[in-house]
Amino acid sequence: MSHCEDGRIRIRGAREHNLQNVDVDIPLGRLTVVTGPSGSGKTSLAMHTLYAEGQRRYMETFSPYVRQFMDRMDKPDVDAVENILPAIALHQRNSVRTSRSTVGTMTGLNDYWKFVFARLAVGIDPETGREIKPETPGSIDEKLHEEFPSGTEVMVCLEVARPESVDLPTLKRNLVAQGYLRAFAHGEALRLEDEECTLEDGAPLLVIQDRVKLAEDQRERRLEALETAMRLGGGVAHVIPRVDGIWLPAMKFRGDWHPLMEPRPGLFSFNSPLGACPECRGYGRVITIDYNRCIKPELSVNDGAIHIFEGESKVFSECKKDLMRGWRKNTRKVRLDVPWKDLKQWERDWLLYGDGEDPDEMYEQGLWYGIAGFFRYLESRTHKMHVRVYLSRFRTYQECPSCHGLRLRPEALQFKVGGRSMPELSGMPMDELLAWVDQYVTPRADEDPGLKHAVAELRSRLEYLHEVGLGYLTSDRPTRSLSGGEIERVSLTTCLGASLTDTLFVLDEPTVGLHPRDTSRLISAMNRLKKRGNTLVVVEHEEAVMRAADSLVDMGPGSGREGGKLVYSGEPARIGEVADSLTGAFLSGRRRIAVPKKRRKPRQFLTVSGAKR
Repeated sequence: MSHCEDGRIRIRGAREHNLQNVDVDIPLGRLTVVTGPSGSGKTSLAMHTLYAEGQRRYMETFSPYVRQFMDRMDKPDVDAVENILPAIALHQRNSVRTSRSTVGTMTGLNDYWKFVFARLAVGIDPETGREIKPETPGSIDEKLHEEFPSGTEVMVCLEVARPESVDLPTLKRNLVAQGYLRAFAHGEALRLEDEECTLEDGAPLLVIQDRVKLAEDQRERRLEALETAMRLGGGVAHVIPRVDGIWLPAMKFRGDWHPLMEPRPGLFSFNSPLGACPECRGYGRVITIDYNRCIKPELSVNDGAIHIFEGESKVFSECKKDLMRGWRKNTRKVRLDVPWKDLKQWERDWLLYGDGEDPDEMYEQGLWYGIAGFFRYLESRTHKMHVRVYLSRFRTYQECPSCHGLRLRPEALQFKVGGRSMPELSGMPMDELLAWVDQYVTPRADEDPGLKHAVAELRSRLEYLHEVGLGYLTSDRPTRSLSGGEIERVSLTTCLGASLTDTLFVLDEPTVGLHPRDTSRLISAMNRLKKRGNTLVVVEHEEAVMRAADSLVDMGPGSGREGGKLVYSGEPARIGEVADSLTGAFLSGRRRIAVPKKRRKPRQFLTVSGAKR
């Protein structure tokens, strides 16, 4: 028997916080809104009693060994909670702190994107801009027929590696012993036994596998020669065509993704070692020393512009003496009596980076090791606590110089779908991205069943985000930068995408920060969860959500000590009949907040300029 057939969740004797022995029934498989004045006990009933008990009972199903690694959950102050479901709470707060979490990772979009890219992406050569894909004997033969007329003579060759321990004559004798007779060198086919068969420095040894014509009756022979050349040549075949009696330069065909990597799903995830940028490890930024924190630009070096070297009591005051010693040895005299901000760039570079990279070597030679060398020296001594504390004053986050904040390794950035790379799509708003998917991805979704499922899940999540009014977000938006209302609606999208059933969802004021025009979209999303057999309990003040509810629980009648009682429980349409219900008075129209006839005019303004956070 399913939970929905059993009827209701029964709460008896709830006394958590200011609740005063509250008894209430929550219908299963329905949308219930818990409302009332602020401080009336809404959250205490929904979150601290209903959800807390559902979560505690779920945790109790784990073994004692597993539970020791989980946070201890106290039993709420309630006599009984019967027929409760496994519970999920969507809080009105953002507790995410890791910079690896983005909207794309939280909603699962990235998981489907990397699968789509592994199946549909086209590799682009970073040097030539041409499409890269592994060649097969059949595809090579088709390209040759497209480029040269029928009957053209071609030589199929394989490249033989030249070990340093084996000289060329010995290598040629070994090849002859294996049945190979000719090689291509100096623009012609030469016998391996001939002395004229020599190679220039660095030139590859191209051994002729077969010499055939581009004719239909020799197709099987060509394919066999190409297959053998790729198998013995490390996945590479060389084809040399003859046009007008002249052998053209060799055409190189590879059976792999060189110079790129094979497009696997992990290659398109910055949370995977395979796809993350090697320098920043997928964070998109690196921790570096901010030299500006060491400088007072309005002062000259003589007056203390490099303030970390100033003062008799400073541990590193000897460095200024090293600077003066290096300055005396330098032929190009940096002006030490001119303010830092007025120095030329080469003068600043010398002060910052010195005469060389190794600070110990520069010190021994009496040369200046630079401010950067000073910090490199400190980095080598970070096993000392006071050095780590000192360095922390100058550390800062900067955009990764390798991936420029895109998080992925260079090879992953060369794969594109519809002309766009993974980071480019992650930077598109969800509304634009949905239209782009329908144009470039959905038409190709029938290529295989796995791709069809991934595209369907991708579209559904994008539609959910649009429905709940988050179409302006981008996939690469850090989760920790979202507001409380945004994080709750993103979490709701995650639950919608997970296709959960028979689950209790407890939402804490999901309409906060939501434009009124998007409220109906949010209600539609909650109704979708309800249609799948889930139970929703929503703490809410929004009138539209109350009227859309199947059941209304009104707490009150006041706040704090005057609240904590059940004022009404039932259909929203009948709450107006309850005289003590403040919510009912406003929903029925007995009370209303009138628009002021006269509004105060401001005398002063608080101006915010250039806000970019």
